[in-house]
Amino acid sequence: MRLNPPCLPEMLESLGTDFKNQMMRAKEEETDILEKSIADVWEEEEDFSRISFAKVVFKNCHFMNCLFERTSFLDVIFLNCDFSNSNFTDAYFHRCRIIGGKWMGVNLHHSVLKHTEITDGNFKLSNLDSCRFDHVSICETSMEHGNITACKMKDIQVLRTDFTLASFFKTPLKGIDFTECTIDRITVSEELSELKGVIINPYQAVELAKLLGVIIK
Repeated sequence: MRLNPPCLPEMLESLGTDFKNQMMRAKEEETDILEKSIADVWEEEEDFSRISFAKVVFKNCHFMNCLFERTSFLDVIFLNCDFSNSNFTDAYFHRCRIIGGKWMGVNLHHSVLKHTEITDGNFKLSNLDSCRFDHVSICETSMEHGNITACKMKDIQVLRTDFTLASFFKTPLKGIDFTECTIDRITVSEELSELKGVIINPYQAVELAKLLGVIIK
């Protein structure tokens, strides 16, 4: 799959240690956080909603139970960050890379991900309900118990990713190749309409046959 990578300048200005105050100022003045390097920030239960980040690198940051509702990320790289239990409802990601880190229990309800790559991440128990995926690659990532329901998917690549006990209810999976992934005990509708046209291997076919009540000897 061809993804448009983040477009970043060679040099980024460090945001320094005054992260929270600069975020509040950006919200009040409705200005973007542009061409910044943000490293080793630790925040809990703070509201960073409706802020736009463009050409930014987050590195080794921890945002626990924080609000990022309607926040925009354009040409952004996340390196080994922890956003566990944070709320990204209606967020927008375009030309982003998420490399490593923890996003456990993150709420991405109704968010948009375009030309975005997720590698070696932990998205266990994440809520991706009603997300729109357009040119997205997910590789070597834990999506166990994920809520991937009522999503719109276009040009999706999944490689060596664990979707055990994930719910794909009302998310059409046609054309998506899961042959290198784990899809044990996933949830779909009674009609199994989500599975029409999905690409799986023989072992996975045996596992999915259980949804039909079929026993294969």
